[in-house]
Amino acid sequence: MEVVSNVSEIPEKLKYHMRSAYIMTREVDRIEKYPAHGTFEAISDVRASLRKRTYCVGSMASTEPIAIAKGKDILISKWHNIGPEDANRIDGVILSEDFREGDIYVLLFKRRRGGSSDV
Repeated sequence: MEVVSNVSEIPEKLKYHMRSAYIMTREVDRIEKYPAHGTFEAISDVRASLRKRTYCVGSMASTEPIAIAKGKDILISKWHNIGPEDANRIDGVILSEDFREGDIYVLLFKRRRGGSSDV
């Protein structure tokens, strides 16, 4: 994993997802890049790293973003089922052009007061 210093380092195709109203309205605190190194290996690395830091990870749905939330045992919907209220409770997103064989980016948002709950 490497820390990416600027949003401009994220591939253009992924910036399409970043234009989502749910992501655009949030200030990004940290960007992490997990390089591809085998089938589903990068997403496995991401899930393990986030779990160690007490984040819960939503379900994968094609190349849609995957929502993450700080806390234990939080159930998170697939991206296409997250509405405006739920989006305010997520603490970051996972982006990739190809979750199977591609690099993966984790965007952690600056924390809002109130913390996370079920999303």
